[in-house]
Amino acid sequence: MKDSISKPKITIGLPSYNGEHTIKRTIDSLISQTYTNFELIISDDNSSDLTSEICKKYQISDKRIKFIINKDRKGWINNFIYLLDQAKSEYFMWAAQ
Repeated sequence: MKDSISKPKITIGLPSYNGEHTIKRTIDSLISQTYTNFELIISDDNSSDLTSEICKKYQISDKRIKFIINKDRKGWINNFIYLLDQAKSEYFMWAAQ
């Protein structure tokens, strides 16, 4: 029973790559929803801009956010697949940066 209480009902998957100009607005929109029983997993595909710094700050400030940095570029389709594999909740949805 404890596992079902601690596990979020929904995982929101947010793949990213060089999204510094839009990712803050996306994350703000997602975390301001009235429904709060979700986790937001962001998988950054080794961005060369400030995306990772932005996401790290959000992860520190909101326990629902899990941020993953790919050390090597996976490419967009493999980043999507990897992100989906990280989800452990009952429901899953995609979000775009």
